[in-house]
Amino acid sequence: MRPIQRCSSQRAKNDVIDMFWVYENEPTNKTRIHLGRCPWCNCGQGIDKPKEIGILGAWHGPFQNYKQALDCAESTGKPVNNCGHCHPERFTE
Repeated sequence: MRPIQRCSSQRAKNDVIDMFWVYENEPTNKTRIHLGRCPWCNCGQGIDKPKEIGILGAWHGPFQNYKQALDCAESTGKPVNNCGHCHPERFTE
């Protein structure tokens, strides 16, 4: 899997806001695909406090297209879901 990338500036955030991200959730043993602009994803930063990242799971991405994100999610061996808020599956090529 690709290493996590953070959006450290507004310009960087704008560059990846429409890209795809994968959240690997350890407690639920699932993965979920999001768009960067999704409030649950927040450009790969999620909604959790920074100290909780790694305990609850990990963000992977950004990915340029849905297929790349799906490949990453499937490579975890965990069940894959699409976010019910941002519906990334609607943005396939």
